[in-house]
Order: sequence, then structure tokens, then C-alpha cells
Amino acid sequence: METSDHQEQTVLEIPSFCEHYEPLLVEEVTLASHPTSVHYGKCAIIGYLRERSNCLESLMVPGLSQELQIPDSSWSLQLCFDNYFGQVPRNCCVRIYGSVQLRGPSDSSFNSSKDLICYLLDLQDDAKRQNMNVADTANRIQEAKQSMANNYIPILDVQGCERVEQARELIGCNLRLKRINKRLAPWIQLIEREIYNF
Repeated sequence: METSDHQEQTVLEIPSFCEHYEPLLVEEVTLASHPTSVHYGKCAIIGYLRERSNCLESLMVPGLSQELQIPDSSWSLQLCFDNYFGQVPRNCCVRIYGSVQLRGPSDSSFNSSKDLICYLLDLQDDAKRQNMNVADTANRIQEAKQSMANNYIPILDVQGCERVEQARELIGCNLRLKRINKRLAPWIQLIEREIYNF
């Protein structure tokens, strides 16, 4: 029971808004395991943008082993240009800068993974106030999560757009840097704690 409680706590952790344009893949956003795990904040995503399309298509990445290769345009991320008035290159590879949002039912005020997580936490708190048993609380949360999975899709609210000449190579470099940063993260956190006396 402790393990499942711990997992539920981890799933319901409120994310911090990403203030920098984190390099992500189209697949990282579109294939998120659940709308609550979709990136929260700014990102920069490279893909192919066709004429008269508002979807950024995925690209194959050189350097990955053959079994990990997915053909071009296997996945696409919907783009929202409502708040962007600049030039939009078409029929080429582009890097789109923007913020990931969620599109749901028209009557919903939720537009991010943080909103959904806060709602689930509110449901959990409400169940505690009503003295609901553990099974009923879990069912209530699970039903809400299933409804979210059925009704919310990620979109990218575009804030910038530029043509990229060597898109696949740049994606490969971003992936290598991400792997390096992941390995260095524990040491960086340790240094930060020592510097700030945490």
C-alpha cells in the first residue's frame, strides 16, 4: 500500500513552469503517458511544417540505432498561431518556440498539466474532508484521470518560428546534451545545495 501511495504522490506533484525554451522532440509532447505528464512551460521543438498545415511533424534522428528509428511524420504536434504574428516558413524544417498547453472541452478552464494536477489534488483533499474511504477516493481520482486522458490533447502555443537547415543533426545534438545533463544533474544539485547551504 505504501508503494502505491508513494506513486500517487509522485504522479500528483505540482510542476514548476519551465522558463527557458527546453529542446524537446515532437514525440516527447505527443506521446506523453497522460495529460498530467505533458511538459509544463516553454520549449523549442524541431520538425517539418507543411504548406497550409498547423501541425509540426516529427523527423528521424541520425545516430539512433535502427530499431529506435521512426519514419518522418510518424507523429505530429498541433500548433496554435493565435498569439504569433511573425513569418512562418513552410515546406521546410523549422524550430518552433512556444509554450505547451492542453486543449480540452470548450467549457473547461484547464489548459496545462499543472491545472489538471491541481484539480486532482483538490479532488483528493475533498475526499479527505468527506471522510471517503481509500477505495472510493482511488476510484474517484482514476475516473477523473481517465476523463482527462480522453478529453485533453497537447498543443504548442507558438511564440517564435525559424527555418533550420540541419534539423536532424541539431536534434541529435540536443539529445546528446540532454543525456549529459541527466547524468550531471545529481552533481549539479549537490553543488547548488553546498553553495546555497541547503
